[in-house]
Parts: sequence; structure tokens; C-alpha cells
Amino acid sequence: MNPADYPYKLPFLTRFEYVDGAPLAPDGGQWGTLYGGNCPLPQNGYRYIAIRNPQNQKQVRIVGYADMNGRAFDCDEPTTMPPAKEARITLTHYTDKPGMGAVIALLPDNKKTILAHFIITGSSKAMFNFENGLYGSNAPRPMTYTEAVVASFVKLKTEPISVAQEASSTPPAAHRGPFDPDLFDRMIMKGGLFEGVRGYVESLRQKAVGPEALTGFEAWALQVLTEEGVADASEIDFIGTTKDGKPAMLEGGIIRTSRHADLFYLDYVFKTEDGEVTENGTWLADPSLRHYREQMWGIEGALNRILILKDYSATEEFKTTYGSLESLTVGQCSQMDKWLIDRIALNAADPTKPDLKLSRWAGRLSFAELSENVRMPYRAYYDFRTTKDGSSIVVNAQSPSIGSLPKSRWDEADGRFVKTSFEEQVAAEARYAAHLAIVHGCNAFASSPTFDIAVVNIFRCGTDDVVTSVVFDRPTFTKAYAEQAKGGFANPFGFLKLFGHAYAFDSEDRLAKVEPYATFADARFANDYDAPAEDLSTELPARLQSLLHARTLGDICIDEKLQRADVAEELLRLLDCDSDAAARYARDVIETSTDPLTRSLCSQVAEQIDTGLLGPESYLEVKTAFDDPFSFESDATRARAMARAGDIKAVNTMEDIVARERSLDAYKDTDTECYRAFTDHADRCLYELRCADDAKGRKVKPYPADLMYVHDNLAHMLMESAGASDESIVHALITIDEAPSSTLGYKTASRIYAAENDFENARYMCCKALSMTCSLEDYQLCLYWLAFAFLQTEHYEEAAACYRKAIQIGGPFTAYAEKEYGDLVEKVKGIRRRSFEENDELLRAAGVPIDQVEENIDFLFDCAVEFINHGHDEQGRVLLAHVSSIRRDDAFSMAVRSFCIQP
Repeated sequence: MNPADYPYKLPFLTRFEYVDGAPLAPDGGQWGTLYGGNCPLPQNGYRYIAIRNPQNQKQVRIVGYADMNGRAFDCDEPTTMPPAKEARITLTHYTDKPGMGAVIALLPDNKKTILAHFIITGSSKAMFNFENGLYGSNAPRPMTYTEAVVASFVKLKTEPISVAQEASSTPPAAHRGPFDPDLFDRMIMKGGLFEGVRGYVESLRQKAVGPEALTGFEAWALQVLTEEGVADASEIDFIGTTKDGKPAMLEGGIIRTSRHADLFYLDYVFKTEDGEVTENGTWLADPSLRHYREQMWGIEGALNRILILKDYSATEEFKTTYGSLESLTVGQCSQMDKWLIDRIALNAADPTKPDLKLSRWAGRLSFAELSENVRMPYRAYYDFRTTKDGSSIVVNAQSPSIGSLPKSRWDEADGRFVKTSFEEQVAAEARYAAHLAIVHGCNAFASSPTFDIAVVNIFRCGTDDVVTSVVFDRPTFTKAYAEQAKGGFANPFGFLKLFGHAYAFDSEDRLAKVEPYATFADARFANDYDAPAEDLSTELPARLQSLLHARTLGDICIDEKLQRADVAEELLRLLDCDSDAAARYARDVIETSTDPLTRSLCSQVAEQIDTGLLGPESYLEVKTAFDDPFSFESDATRARAMARAGDIKAVNTMEDIVARERSLDAYKDTDTECYRAFTDHADRCLYELRCADDAKGRKVKPYPADLMYVHDNLAHMLMESAGASDESIVHALITIDEAPSSTLGYKTASRIYAAENDFENARYMCCKALSMTCSLEDYQLCLYWLAFAFLQTEHYEEAAACYRKAIQIGGPFTAYAEKEYGDLVEKVKGIRRRSFEENDELLRAAGVPIDQVEENIDFLFDCAVEFINHGHDEQGRVLLAHVSSIRRDDAFSMAVRSFCIQP
């Protein structure tokens, strides 16, 4: 074989896709098409048709070129201009037979013949019937237009063809089909990103082969999708390599943000085989996958540009000026698209009419809602923090880079799309960044009257580089807003110059990296949860006192294991250089800590430093005391390791730990006090809602969670030991007694009962766990287990309802629930398909406390807002994190995130 027969080496990322069923070339080469990567194509180009070298997969021989207009040409090398010759293959519609057409081939003797007839089916594929069959088969084939063009070209090159049915030398004129402006929305949401786009593109190709047969809007939409590389793409085109050299694949889908801006959003991640997420399209960026990030942003932007233009056509402003969307030319669509992208600041909230909500939580939520509601084609992932007094806000937002912005524009003189120049792309990138800064300035001042200063930092997409930083002040902003808005913020950088601003241009006139005016790390914006806790005698606000039946912070304190770790770290640092300073710090903690155990340990440390028993050489003693104050953890770790190794003495070791826990005198209940374990502030709040009978009017004090866990560990070990179920349930019930507002003990008890085939009690314990649930994972897990328990007792309708509810709320067990629900419906005939409302009614009738989960979330939300509005951010933040896991909403999540520690 002569290597010169295959002169073209595949460029980087260019893919070769086999033509299904095509015969081999005489030398064994395989027929296929080239697309993607650095392989150039003319405007409206689809793919090159080529034969691959059977001895070198990187070498091909190009023999043809197919475009988007239903044509294929002879071609022997890549080109940027359509071949200046008549097409070898042409698809055309019959003007006298709507919904039907033919594939016409130009033979070597310049005669034309009909290779196939086709019928439009209404799906993404038409039904093709080839004269004399295709690749040895006479059966009709469902194919897309582009598949049919390529297959016909290969047939022409590999089979002897005569003029069986002569075709007219002039194909029938294409006609314009009915215009359906909502087809785009329906196809995308029905088929998802890749299938939906392919379906829409193929529907346009089926509608009319010639571009003149499409409306201007359809021709423009086809161009936008094609230039972003999504018209014929699939998941396999998005396999990249992480910065660590691991292969990563695209996972995710497309959603519609109907609750806010009502745009398309690509909810995606790039994930390695071991499950590591290295890129998520927001603040988690992998530099090795930057190309894919820009491409995904570009695809999302393309979908939204089409949607925004379509929606704009429904406005009175559009109808008055242009009439209908169908009447627009392709040039008008291209120009209008550019205009809509450049006016995003007009879609922001009016800063001269601020929301009059004054609370800290309401202001942050309002800003997040306004930001989510702005209609912008490109995602502007943002994050924000505020000062504690609510006078200032700092916003970080990512702006799209050149790789995501429009890649062509309509040239009226040439009557075609031309590639945007680098200079045009640079200008568009800079203007969008400036407009985005104005958007967030508008939203900041509109969200709350307390914000007087708004610092906005614009980051280049996928990097840590701030390229624009502006300090907006309310008086100047609101004064200049009305006049600027009238002109659509035509000079965005001129507007930014009215304020303290930082932006610069590099040698290519691109926005360069600058120093931001403020960051999340600045003391005034930092959420500092490492500071000493508040005085335990601090009175709670009146509403919290009513909700939690407590007067002071000390009345609702919990075992703060994480706080102990932070205190230990600081003590060890001071002890290493200044024992007196360490003793003073320990006494400060005694006065401020909400954790009794932390105060007790600090008291011991201070006393032993004073008496000389502790000094710089005492690192290990102090660390061990704080890490494992009861000397349980090291023994428990050893017991768990023994259990994993199958050592029967593991249970004995854990029983010894439990015996020591039972002998402790410091945490015994009395007539006036009771000790209960709380894993976090949510458990403590729910105790007041769900466990009032447990306290019986006694003062509730925190029981160290470490002590409670030893019983849960032993319960699990005994459960896995033959004949030990009675003992295991005893320790599960002790876990419940010690932590009645936690789901832990109830879940363990449910598993033990299920293992013993006692599904009635398993269901009871699962329902008790649900009544204490405030996290999505627990909510879904309990429903999933309940479904199994109902299934085992032949309550099939209830089991199906649990599975459906688990699937509806989503979470980590969705795939398992979907599979088992499908198996159940297939196995048990006649299970009724209920609406969500009917499904919930069935669960309530079966005693499943789904309403209590909602009550828990409402209660925690009420408590969280009270905590935050009165400056107790640590408690409020924890509660809001639980709420947001179930009450999922983009704006709500971003408002919660604003209370997080700087990542």
C-alpha cells in the first residue's frame, strides 16, 4: 500500500466516524466522515467524506465534502470555500408532493439520476427508499438528511449506477414550509441538549433543503448552532484530560430556569472514572479543560440567544417595529442578536426603586433573586458577601471569554455570514464584562436600601484573573442611571469611569488582570466563624425564645467538637512559644465558649500550665486531650478495624468502651436536668419541635456526641454478628434515647429490624427517622427503605408511592429507586399511576410523615432567619444549609452561600 494514497493526517481533536454498512475500499480502507477539532470547513459545511488508511488510523484520503444544505461535492482536500462545481449529490423536495423528495446524483457523464425517494416523517429522520438498495439492502431506511447525503455519495462512488430514472437538470424549486416559532423550545426540552439540538437542526433540514426556503430566523438559528459545534455533536465529543492527566467525561443535562430568568442552563460536570469532579462550569475550573468550558458556555449562550430573540419578538416594541418573527431577514436576526447581547444591563433591576426589606437575610435573598432573574444569554456565575451591618456588598462574577462569544455576523454586502475578526471578538468580550458589572451594580442597589456601596469584580471565565473591578456608590449610580438607561448603556466604560474603577487593556486590546478593590477575604466582608463564641448569657431575640423555649444562647448550646479542634490548634501554637499566653487564651475560651467540654478542658489546661505540669514539650498530651477527651476514639477506631478484619474480639472491645461510657457520672439525668446529644444546631432546634415530651420541663444540656456514637457503632457490630439482634437493638434504642432528634438511631434500628424480617417495626423506625429529617439524603434514604419494607409486606401501591416520591425529590439514591420502581411495575401488574398529589395522599394514609419533613424545614428556616437577622450567623448558617438541601432554589442557595466561609 502506498502511503501517498492517504495524504491527509487527522488534526488534533478531529474525529473520524464510520459510515454504517459501507463496503471497504479495494485496499481495505474504511469509509467515514471527518468533523471537529482543527479541520476547517466552509460556511454551512457539514463534514468531509473520507477513506481511512487501514494501516494507519491517523491518515485518510478525502474524497468528498457535504454541506448543511443537502449536497455533497467531489473534494480532495480541506477547504474554507464551497467547491466551485456542481454537486454530485443533491437532496430536493417536490413542489407538487408536499412532504416528499428525492436524492439526485450527478453521474460522471454529467447525466442525472434519482438514487432514492424520501418521505418526511415528522421526526428527526425521514424514510429513504434507495433505487436498487443501499449497501446490499433494499429495505427502506430512516435517516437524517446529512446521513442520507453521505450514504448516497458513498453509494455513488462504490456501486455501478446507470440512469434508471432521469432527473430534471434543474431540481424543483424549494418551498418554504410552515413556520413554528415554538418548535425550538419543544425539541430542546424534549430531547435534551444533544438529541434535542440534532432534532431541531434536522427538522430545519427536512423542512427545506435550500437555505432560501427557511425563514430568516430559522437560517440564523441554524448558523448559530452550527458554528458552536453542537448541531451534530454528542457526549463522545466532550472527552477531555484533566490537569492530572486523567480522562474526564461530560455528565449532565439541560434544564430550564423557569422559576427565575426562564433560560436554558447546562447543568454539567466533567468527571473522572473514580468520580472526581474537576470542572463544573462555575467556580470549579480545570485549566486543562478550559476549551470545553468555553465550548459549553458558547453552546448554552447559543441556545439562549435563540430563545431571547424569539421571546423578544412577542413584545409590543418588536411587533410595532418589525411585525412578526417570520418576516425578519437573516441579516436582521444577526443584527438584532448583537443588539440584544449589548443591552443586558437594561434587563437588571431598577436601582432607583430598591426593595424596602431591611433585614439582613431579606437583603441577601433579594440580591440573589434579582441576579437570577436577569435575562442574559451567557451564564454569569456569581458569588457575594456583605458587611455585617449590611452597608456594603462585594460581588464576584465570571464573564464569558472570546471562545464563547458569537463567531460570525451577517455581511449584507456579500449576502452571507462572515467570521468575526479578532478585533471584533475582543471588543465584544470587553463590552460584555463592563455591562455585567453594571448589571450587578443595579441589582445591588435595587435589592436593599441598606447597601450604599457595591464592589463588583469581574473575572475572566475559568480563571482567577479579575479583569474589571468597580466601586459603585448609591448616590452617583442612581443619579446617572436614568440617562444611561435611555441610551441602553451604549458607552459602558464611560459609565464605569464615574466611579472608582480598575480595568486595563493589554497589547492585544483585551482586558488585562487588575487588582480588585475588595475581596471576600477582606475583614469587613469575611464570614469569620473562628472568632470566639458569643457570651452564653446573650439573650435570644423574642421570637427565638418562643420557638426554642430558651432564653439565652447558653440554653441551646451543643457539643462543639469542631470548635474544640480549633481551640486546641491555637493552644498548641501559643504553648510552643509562650506558656503564659496559652494560659490566658484558655481562660478567655472558658468565658466565651458555648461548649461545656471545651470549657472544662481549657480549665484543666490553664491550671496545669500554672502549676508547671504543662509546657512547650506537652504537645502530644494537649492534642490527645482535645482530640479524644474520653479516650474512646482510639479504642473505637481499633475495634472498627478489628471488625473489618473479621476479628470476633471487636465486639468485646466496643462493649468495654460502652461500659466505660455508662460509668460516667458527669452526664446523668436528674429531675431538673437532662443531657442529650446533638450533631449540629439543626438537631438542637428540632428537639424543641419534636421532643418536648422528652425534656419534661427539665433544662436540656449537651451530651458529647462521641459518647452517643459508641452505642451506634456497637449496634452495627452486633447486627452483623450471628444471633445478636436482640442486643444490637438495645444499643440502637440507647442511641435514640441519647439523641432523640437525630435520625441516626432510628435508621440503625430500622436496619436491624429489617435484617430480622420484622418489617412492621422497620417501617415504624423509618417513619420516626423521617419525622426528624432535615436533609435531602436522609429524606430520600428513608423513602427508599420504606419502599423496600412495604414491598416485603406486599403493600405494592405504598411501595410504588415511596419509590416515586424518592425519585421526585431527587438525591443520591435516585438511580436505585428508578430501577427498583421499574422492576416493581413490571412484576406487579395493575399498579396505578398517580399524580404527585395523589401519591402524597396515599403516603399520608399509610402513615408516612412527609408533611413533618416540610414542617421541619419551615421551622428551621424560621429559626435561621431570626438567628441571622440578629447577628448569630454561625447558628443561622448551619440551619440554612439543611433547608437549602431540600428547598432547592438557585437564588436561595446563593443567599445561603453568602454566609459561608470564603472557599
